[in-house]
Order: sequence, then C-alpha cells, then structure tokens
Amino acid sequence: MRLADVFRFCMSALVGARARTWLMLLAMAIGVSSVLLLTAVGEGTRRYVNDQFMNLGSHLLIVMPGKLETTGGQPPILSATEVDLTIDDAVALTQSQSIRRVAPMVLGNAPVSYGQRERSVNVIGSTAGLYGVRKLKMLSGRFLPIGDPTRGAAIAVIGDTLKTELFGSARALGERIRIDGQKFQVIGVLKEASGAGVGMDLRDSAVIPVATAQSLFDSPSLFRVMVEADGHNAISRAEKAIIDILRNRHNGEEDVTVITQDAMLE
Repeated sequence: MRLADVFRFCMSALVGARARTWLMLLAMAIGVSSVLLLTAVGEGTRRYVNDQFMNLGSHLLIVMPGKLETTGGQPPILSATEVDLTIDDAVALTQSQSIRRVAPMVLGNAPVSYGQRERSVNVIGSTAGLYGVRKLKMLSGRFLPIGDPTRGAAIAVIGDTLKTELFGSARALGERIRIDGQKFQVIGVLKEASGAGVGMDLRDSAVIPVATAQSLFDSPSLFRVMVEADGHNAISRAEKAIIDILRNRHNGEEDVTVITQDAMLE
C-alpha cells in the first residue's frame, strides 16, 4: 500500500467517525497535559523545599535520640531504642573543630496568654545557638542570651504572628506573658526569615531557655540537637565527630541517629 493510499484511508476513517476521533484526541490531550502538570508541580515542590533548606545554610545536621534500625519488611519499618539525649551531650559536641554551632531543642505545645488573649502554640526550648543555626532574624529586642544552658530563666522570644495575636500593635518587649500558667518576660520578637521555620512555624511560636522547657514539659531528654558544621567540606567530619563523642559518652553505645541536610533533600 502506497503512502498516499494510507493517508486517504486514515482521512476517510477520521471523517467517518468524527465523534470518536475528537474524543480520542481530547483524551490524549488531557493525558499529556496531566503528566506535564504533575511533573511541573513535583519539580516546583522539590525546588521550593530545596530552596527552603538552602536558606538554612548547607551545613545542617540533626541529631535524634535513639538509633533508627531497619527491622525488615517492605517498606522497611523503623524502630528507635529509647535513650536520653541531654544538654551535656549537646555541649560536648562543641569540642569538635568540625562543628561551628550547636542548638539543643525541647519541643512542646502549651497555651500562651497575655491579659484576656490566649493561643495554644509550639513552645521551643533552646539556646543562643538556635539563632545562628536556623538563620533567624529579630524584629525587635534580642534573642536568648549566651550562658550556661543548664540554668533556666523566665524569659521568652516570640514570633511576630504570636506577638500580633497577643498584643496587637502594642509594644511586647518587657511585658510578661504566661506560658502554661507560668510568667515569662518577653525579651525579643522574631520576624519572618525564609526557610527558618521548615518543619514548624516559628512566627507563631515561643522560644524559651532549654532547661526551662525541660522543667515546663517534664522532659529530661532533648527532642533534637541541631548542629551546624564548619563548612560544607566539614559535614562528614562533623557527622563522624558527633557519633564518636556521643558513643564515648553513652558507654560505647551508638544510640543516636544523625541526619544530614543532603539526606533530607534526597
């Protein structure tokens, strides 16, 4: 059969069944458009998440209590051994020259009130190191002071959203709020920082000293320790240092999990 005959046969089929032809073309167009749309959305989401983490800096490591192990099955089931990660553990990590900053964290949820206004928000216990590790910015006032992390204090830094909800346009610095019924003096207000709140909305949170948060939430173990390596080339050395230091402190047990930023973006 010649090419011209094939062409005439196809045209006659198309003309003879117009409705079927248009439905097939429409289905193909919808299918192709859907694939292109999903691909574009997926790529856009990947780039957004990547940009958010890059705004934190490319040297982030997260230390979690408990060793995550694959117990078999498809997909793998993750289980963690119970272990306390302490403030002293976090302080010990600063001994490594591969580590620039360390920020121990305790996380809880509690009512925060001022006068007749109250909101239930995330309350983060940490240290001055969190400011640099999470690339935070201040709208007013100051962040948690440098000092002994094992000593508590009734001070708080609040996000700008929480400040607006509690104080409106009034000044918040120096005022006393209640967190879970306990009084705290507001020493600073955080402003929005791109990427700073990956995983939680810091604009609608309160940050208090880590030892105070442990007492408030009756939490002897840290939730996480965030670590900033001393440069991108130091990440692998920092990871090894974290494992070695904590193994020595935990009687030879490798009972923590270290996650690098590169692993989170895979």
